[in-house]
Amino acid sequence: LMLSVTAAFQISLRTGFLYDIMPNSLVFATPVLRSITNAAGVLGGLIGAMMVGRGASFMQVLLYWGLVLICAILLIADVLLSGVSGLTIAVVLGLFFSRGRVPWKFLLVAFLILGFFNQGKFAMRAKYWGENGLPRSESILQLPSFFAEWAEVSSWYLFSTDERSTWGTKSDRGQAITDRVNNLQNLTFVLTAIERGNKRLLMGETYSLIPKLLVPRFLWPNKPRAHEGQVLLNLHFGRQTTLEATRETYIAWGLVAESVGNFGWFFGPVLLGLVLGWVIGRIESWSLRLRLFSVDGILVKVIM
Repeated sequence: LMLSVTAAFQISLRTGFLYDIMPNSLVFATPVLRSITNAAGVLGGLIGAMMVGRGASFMQVLLYWGLVLICAILLIADVLLSGVSGLTIAVVLGLFFSRGRVPWKFLLVAFLILGFFNQGKFAMRAKYWGENGLPRSESILQLPSFFAEWAEVSSWYLFSTDERSTWGTKSDRGQAITDRVNNLQNLTFVLTAIERGNKRLLMGETYSLIPKLLVPRFLWPNKPRAHEGQVLLNLHFGRQTTLEATRETYIAWGLVAESVGNFGWFFGPVLLGLVLGWVIGRIESWSLRLRLFSVDGILVKVIM
């Protein structure tokens, strides 16, 4: 059901059905609906993988993997790999919790696919994203040719010996998948900026933005950008030099690097660990005796 919600929302966007039935006064709520349905897909991926791992009928397994594949294709089509990465991690955790071992085959296949498409994502964004920097939803019928073109772009970046093509130059390729998960570079950067560049600590400024960001945008249309914390970090410590650059490229820092930028190399990580540990511990203590598939249990998983 949860995976179907994600698939139905994505399909309704690409067929225009959602905008046909939605009053104009509620169009502004589309990003909120997108977040809710994506979260439903992640939760459905987790719970479904746990059920499949514990033993399910052939039809249930077929339905589950079919829905995971449909959701993955529709999420990737936005040329945003973060959404499908969340779904992938949820499936991996669900299989691990139910079987007691890491699903290496699934991990390898997912890693290769995401790593391949990651190479050509910048070129595809330049062509298919709108002037406002948001994904432009291709129709369902256009998706086969869209993915064929994306595969061609990524193949050129990976295997061609030509340094230039209609898609750009080899230096324009997307990040390697290992670069996306490597936050050590941000940690060394902020340490250098503090110790050698004499940059002042932010003393919690990025954390003070969090309560504001929790307010839905339809209640506060001019609220700060969702990435306002990392924008502050990048501009203050010199990772990016202009506000315009932060609109074109988002550079995520990671929790540890952000804590160092706020409170220094010692107190930052210590405070981060204490606060996160306390919060997660409280949630765990509260939910210890809840049934996994009860309403309360599902709400706990959403919070976590």
